[in-house]
This record gives sequence, C-alpha cells and structure tokens, in this order.
Amino acid sequence: MYCIVKCPYCQNLQGAQYPIKNTRCRVCSKTLDLKKIDPLGIFDDRDTMKKNLLSLKWDKETPIEEFEESVKKGAIGQKNPSSGSRDRLRTMILEEAGTNAFTEEIVQIIGERGYSREDVENCMEELKRKGLLYSPRFGKVKRVDRD
Repeated sequence: MYCIVKCPYCQNLQGAQYPIKNTRCRVCSKTLDLKKIDPLGIFDDRDTMKKNLLSLKWDKETPIEEFEESVKKGAIGQKNPSSGSRDRLRTMILEEAGTNAFTEEIVQIIGERGYSREDVENCMEELKRKGLLYSPRFGKVKRVDRD
C-alpha cells in the first residue's frame, strides 16, 4: 500500500509506502514521522498513488486545504467522481494522451464521461503550457514522460 503525505516543514507533497514508521522529505531532507502525520490519501497500488500525487501537484494555485477536504470527502482516488473536478480531468487527459492519441478522440472519450468540449480543450492547453503534454503532430497529443 502507498500514501500521499505533506511535509510539515516545507509543505512538499510526496508518496510513501504505507504503513511505515518514517520517511525522508525529498525536498528539505527532514525525517517525517508518519505516526504523527495523517496521510492525504491511502492507495492500494503505486500507479494510483502516483496519478493522484500528480493531480495534487499540478494546480499550485489551489490551496492544499481544498485538496485535503477532497480527500476527506473521498473525491481523490475515485474512478468516476460526481463533481467535474479539474484534477481528475487532467488525470484522464494524461491517461488518454499517453498513447499518442488524436485530440478529437480524447475530447470525445472524456466528453462521454460528462466533461464539456471547452473544458477538455482548455485543460489540454494548460497541460501543454505546463510541459506535461505536447503535440508531436497537428491534431495529436502525447504525454511527456518524466520517469
């Protein structure tokens, strides 16, 4: 199992194995006592944890308190959240774009899940500006892998 924790010293979000006693912050190098820090989310597998961690880190303008509230309500990690949350939209776009997909296909697939064409296109442009998505050819998009 894995969890997402927030460093109380530098506010960095990072993933960690769960349950373990402690881990080291990757930014400030302080030891984090996981017995004293409540995880923001607990996940069964590493991939799910990484996707949710990325969705938390994407939107730096949104206060962490809103994400913590989303976790408490169960919005983080849901497969089909009822709210049109922006972070879930980003995750879906990046999942679909990982295969070098046509932009229209992504808009159609995600549109079937309840998102508007405008929201999907705006989110794709935002992901391109942030360097998480690019267009290898006109009409196609691909996720930037940073592993």
